[in-house]
Amino acid sequence: MGPIFKAAIGKEPPEEFDPDRPVKYVIAFWMLIASIILYVLLAAVANVIPIWSLLWILILTLMMIGTYRYVAETGGYLGVGWGHAFHFSSWPQQETAILQAILNPIAPIARVPPTKETVMTYAFTSYGISADGLLSMTPFSAGYITLESLKLAKTEGIRLRDMMIAVLIALIATMFAQGFGTFFWNIVFPADLFTFYPATGWLGSGFFMLYYVRNLATGLAYGTETTRYNNLMLNPGPIDAVIKIVIGVAIVVGLMLARERFPWFRISAAGIILGADFGVKFWAPFLVGFAIKYITLRIGGVKLFDEKVRPIMVGFLYGFGLANIIHLLIFVPAFTRINYGLL
Repeated sequence: MGPIFKAAIGKEPPEEFDPDRPVKYVIAFWMLIASIILYVLLAAVANVIPIWSLLWILILTLMMIGTYRYVAETGGYLGVGWGHAFHFSSWPQQETAILQAILNPIAPIARVPPTKETVMTYAFTSYGISADGLLSMTPFSAGYITLESLKLAKTEGIRLRDMMIAVLIALIATMFAQGFGTFFWNIVFPADLFTFYPATGWLGSGFFMLYYVRNLATGLAYGTETTRYNNLMLNPGPIDAVIKIVIGVAIVVGLMLARERFPWFRISAAGIILGADFGVKFWAPFLVGFAIKYITLRIGGVKLFDEKVRPIMVGFLYGFGLANIIHLLIFVPAFTRINYGLL
């Protein structure tokens, strides 16, 4: 992101620095600023307290910048930095805890009698609407898909500017489908008719009423956020959190500088984070990929790898996407019929 921020003050890098960039860096910077302002304004229309929405989107932007670097360096899906709250270090819950620690003493929304403003602010800056859907996962996924699309375009020899047009069309369609689809689903299939889960609050308005309104007056409405808040403020507490943040930043910055200055230094900060985050899901595919690439290069050299193996692997990626689409076309109707008693 350094060149983009420098471009904002008139230091646009030369064309040869990044000949495939879809737009000028200065345009990318001001589009980022405009999207932040637009988000705060639109959130205010939904009765979200502006100071909460502003700090939320600023921290979200910082998290996304780091995570996209993570994606770019690790080379794909395992680098997304986005896991389910129960299993991985999913950062939206961390962000909610940070906001609660900083802003709740100033502009309280939790542990106070609920109002339209406090409930909507919590809904837009916590798990549920924000972290699991409209306000975090949708833009995050759009950015991740953009990175993957540009990488595939470069691998296949497609002009990145042409690919960017396709990405923008897909982004607009996805944002509409995600937003409209979420509300449409909860209107047509309300939570109180969901027969499979004993806790109907997991869906739509049931989630909103059971957790946000009832629990917000006494504390954070969702368990994972409460755990992260307690870790940050109570046990082990803020001093421990600050020390760990400083150590983490020092390790990452140190490894990045070492890789830039010493060509022989091959330890990647993203690799360490990836291994710590995903553990067993990390080693097997990378070792298999390493073995396939090593054997291919030993037997047939670069020509065999470029002409045979790489197209097959790209085909696996496209095939997985197609299989996932087919899965959803079958799964969603079946899920709806079974769990809403339509059989």
